[in-house]
Amino acid sequence: MTDHGALPAGDQGGEPPPIRVLVVDDSPADRRLARELLEESESGSWVLTMAEDLTRGVALASGELFDAVLLDLGLPEATGLETFRRMYAAAGNVPIVVLTGLGDRALALECVRQGAEDYLVKGQAGPEALARTLRYAVERARHKRRLLAAEARTRLLLREREGGRGPYSPPQPPPPDDLRGERADRDGARRRASPA
Repeated sequence: MTDHGALPAGDQGGEPPPIRVLVVDDSPADRRLARELLEESESGSWVLTMAEDLTRGVALASGELFDAVLLDLGLPEATGLETFRRMYAAAGNVPIVVLTGLGDRALALECVRQGAEDYLVKGQAGPEALARTLRYAVERARHKRRLLAAEARTRLLLREREGGRGPYSPPQPPPPDDLRGERADRDGARRRASPA
């Protein structure tokens, strides 16, 4: 089941574009709950795509653009970390928020260690908590992408400046004219300064 319905919340004037979320949960009631929680939130708007199993979720995550994934760890094809690992491999740089009925803190910590943005227990996350968690996950991912892009640009600039000469060193200012009207050229040789 795929549902591409937008969920507006509040006045859209000047607000950022809707956040596109892939919801992967085998329970129709829990998918509906996720939709209702985000409808009730007052922080932005959402475009939800629903997947009823991991196979469909992985296919969607591999082929479409999403800002975040909301993933149930207890799916028919896999449970726990296996579910997370398979989605993480398919989702690329898309942040994953785990929303599950499993209240296992050790599992929660392991998911975060392996790359999950956050872990929420079903029934313990209200509309604002879920919306805030998703929004923060998306913003952290955007910030990380900007940092990585800036780092790549910096590396490229440094490589261009090095021109194959080895590590970057800042350019040295030219030596000053001495009192005899001589000037050292780039090679260090002394040359007579030409009259201006």
